[in-house]
Amino acid sequence: MKWEAKGISAILLALILGMSMGALFQGDRADAAESKLLQGEEWAKMSLESKRAFILGVGEMADIEEEMIGKYPELKRDSFSEKVAEALGDVPLDTVVNRIDAFYKANPAKMNVPVMRVVWDEMIKPKVSTIAGKPVKK
Repeated sequence: MKWEAKGISAILLALILGMSMGALFQGDRADAAESKLLQGEEWAKMSLESKRAFILGVGEMADIEEEMIGKYPELKRDSFSEKVAEALGDVPLDTVVNRIDAFYKANPAKMNVPVMRVVWDEMIKPKVSTIAGKPVKK
């Protein structure tokens, strides 16, 4: 997902998405609605263009972090953004959208699962061996 950041709006979107990603990996929550993360109910109502824009924003966030690491090597760590790039770097945008759509279609009882949890569990986690220097439980 190598896309160049274009303007301040892309940077702001990436920062907002980046902040919300941290909440996703703070453990499972009993009430996902409180997390304010994009979930299946909202995803299902979004247009294809909006879904693409969301995934593009996640890619932008990962690219911006990688760019910053290039300028400031001391920021290098085994991060979520690095794992996004590692697992999805060559995956077309529409493939990601279609896999998310397919998950919710196959699992209608899981519409409360955050979209990025689906991306992590279904597309990233199976392709990576470590996160934050620790083995990923599969």
